[in-house]
Amino acid sequence: MIFGGVFYSHHTLADEQQKALIAEQNKEADQLFVDKLALKTSKRERVTDVDLVTLTRSNRIGKVTKVTLSDNALKQAKPGFYEVQLTIHLPAPSEITTTKTAEVTVTDDVAPVITVPKDLSETVGTDFPFDRVKVVDAVDGTIVKDKITITGFDKNKAGRQEVTVKAQDQAGNEAAKKLSITMTPTAPTTAEKIAAEKANSEAAAESTGIAESRSEQAQQEANATSAAADDDTDAATLTSTSAAEEPTSGSQGAAVADQAGQAEGLQEQAAPVRAAAARATGISAIQTATLSFNGSTIPFIQYNGADAAPGFGAGTWMGSGSTTDGAPTHFIGHNPGDFSGVMNLGVGSTITVVDDSGNARTYTVYEVLDVTDDGYNNNDPSDDVLPRMLYAGGERISLQTCITDTVNRCILAQ
Repeated sequence: MIFGGVFYSHHTLADEQQKALIAEQNKEADQLFVDKLALKTSKRERVTDVDLVTLTRSNRIGKVTKVTLSDNALKQAKPGFYEVQLTIHLPAPSEITTTKTAEVTVTDDVAPVITVPKDLSETVGTDFPFDRVKVVDAVDGTIVKDKITITGFDKNKAGRQEVTVKAQDQAGNEAAKKLSITMTPTAPTTAEKIAAEKANSEAAAESTGIAESRSEQAQQEANATSAAADDDTDAATLTSTSAAEEPTSGSQGAAVADQAGQAEGLQEQAAPVRAAAARATGISAIQTATLSFNGSTIPFIQYNGADAAPGFGAGTWMGSGSTTDGAPTHFIGHNPGDFSGVMNLGVGSTITVVDDSGNARTYTVYEVLDVTDDGYNNNDPSDDVLPRMLYAGGERISLQTCITDTVNRCILAQ
């Protein structure tokens, strides 16, 4: 009885010690195990068993004999929420295992990839070529057109444009890429060329008729004015001579002196009138130049560097109006006035110019702008218009007329 009692007592003590060891090991496991994990797709393309053991710190507790993944998607590191179970073998000498559950959240932090051709080229008036741009996201796949935004693109503006393409995936990651696109004016069709040539001929004929009519009218007015001035001068001279031949005194002498002064003034007025008559032929030469658009033909004069547009017709503010010198000409005119029709011109409109030598050329509008008095795009203050409107070379023209006191409508054509 005594021996049996001693054995039972030792066995009970061993059991208690084993239980205490197990409790201690479980407590250590609870303290070391990380049960909530946050992973990002930019850091891992896959999540392996070894990753989970390391991330949950199970390798510090004991030997992991089993790892259970709830979904294969976690192995591919797809964004989402997952629960994983790990069976952990606690350190020797006990053959004890414990099961732990970890919550894993995978988030997408990788932006889409935008691919564009090296050079893009389209004709003026064409929408942006979304089919030439490819946007792919590692999680969402191909990004559709509705999720892509374009800034800096103007389909009605000819020339090279710097455009920004932006795209966003479902997680809110945004990507941006800059590209260049060249917008070229549409070449006129055969029918348009025939119509333009016909318009050139009609404009040239009308220009000649207008010029001859204005020349004849100007000559007649100048002759009539000159004759009137001669009559006034003769009368003044006669009065002056009479006064000189018949000396007077008192009030009569003062009146005669006054008449003599008037005669001298009339003689001074006659000089510029005669000069105007002499320039009548010159007026005819200037008026032969014309601009034709929207069914109207407008004469222009050489007016380079003027502070304002001429009262009648248009003026060449820069350039000569020549259609064959390979250089630009900038025309100005009043609105309201002879240049009111400029407000109705758009990309693709045609303007026919007949220069001083009678050479005709039809230009096609490739850009329409509202420009401030200091030369900047009224709709984009960072866009300096003057370099491409006034100083870019080549055979081309630009037209300018007022919209308000500070903003002008400008038409660029070539």
